[in-house]
Amino acid sequence: MKRFFIALLFFLLFSAFLVELMLSDSGVVIIAFGEKQLLMSVWVALLLWSAASLLGYVILRLLLSVGKDKPRKESQSWWHKRSVKNQRRKFQETASRGFINYLEGHWEASVQQLTSVADKTDVPIVYYLTAAHAALELDDREKAQSLLMQAKKNQPEAALAFGVTQARFNIAKRQWEKALAVLLKLHSEAPRQTLVLRLLADVYQKLQDWTALQLLLPELRKRSVFSEQILNQLEREVYTKLFEELIQQATLIRSAAANLDGMADKVHRLQSLWKKAPSSVQNQPAIFQVYVKALIQLHAGKKAEVALKDAIDRQWDDQLVLLFGLMVTDQPSKRLEYAQKWLKIHPNNPSLLLTLGRLSLQVSDSTKAKHFFENSIQLHESREACIELAKLLVKMGDISNSNRYFQQAERINSHL
Repeated sequence: MKRFFIALLFFLLFSAFLVELMLSDSGVVIIAFGEKQLLMSVWVALLLWSAASLLGYVILRLLLSVGKDKPRKESQSWWHKRSVKNQRRKFQETASRGFINYLEGHWEASVQQLTSVADKTDVPIVYYLTAAHAALELDDREKAQSLLMQAKKNQPEAALAFGVTQARFNIAKRQWEKALAVLLKLHSEAPRQTLVLRLLADVYQKLQDWTALQLLLPELRKRSVFSEQILNQLEREVYTKLFEELIQQATLIRSAAANLDGMADKVHRLQSLWKKAPSSVQNQPAIFQVYVKALIQLHAGKKAEVALKDAIDRQWDDQLVLLFGLMVTDQPSKRLEYAQKWLKIHPNNPSLLLTLGRLSLQVSDSTKAKHFFENSIQLHESREACIELAKLLVKMGDISNSNRYFQQAERINSHL
């Protein structure tokens, strides 16, 4: 306001000066046209010249504007521009605050702020879906579903985003079957979408559908859906669970009736499953042990023995050697003879000595068994070797030393 009055004062002073100048000396301008002359004051001439210049400028602007498709919009007033600018700034602040609150976990504020500006943006789907996730974090599933429907209404072509969000809602509600139906549809439409694959793997795990997850494993690895470490863990879990399922089925077959055909079918399925397993699975001793134990449970001891021999000859593993000693077959003497060949390569291996002691017991050679057990304990005091030797000494009538080894086994167990 102060600036306005100062400007007005200067304008009045300048106007008074100009009027005084015009009254004191108006001057004369003569314009000659042949024999005719036109006389006028300097100020009138200046006024006419200014008017002519302004008229020429307007005509020039009109000529330049001819031929354009649309007339230029009239300039908005200064107050209107300022209002629009303020509204835009407030909108941006609200939107930014909404996303920041979402990232910081302030779910309720995020929902309120994002929904208040969603319809004013070019991409309302982003705001509605983010608000829906925030509502889900608040456990307000009705609000989340409503926001999802609002997003779908604004941008129906974004089917993948809606589907993924819907699947997450179902997962949050522990509605695994509904989530699976949504994800299978999305996977058929976008088979390379890694997020869909990740969610599909999670749902299969929750449903314990290990067969379906096994079929999905190659795609998970191909698309690098998980890290190498997580993929290896997932493969171990899947194949371990599949082997355990076959063992449980075999137990049911044995308890129901001596169905040899059913047992043979399970053995075939087990071997087929193992052959299809990737090398990253087959090379893991822990999974191989489950596979061999499954063969034993399915009364395929001979196949288990062959598999163990091949695996141990290929790559030495103490746990597999111990498993070899725990097997019970029709020809233990041949297994003892085969295991003694390993002793030439691994003479001071306590696990091998324990296995040889157990195999010696299977052929009723207590003296040899006692010798192997004692040597194993001398190299490494394991609870298993102490118990085996203690039980053997009981049979041999050496109660005093038997108690000593039982106590030693208990002491080892207490330190585990």
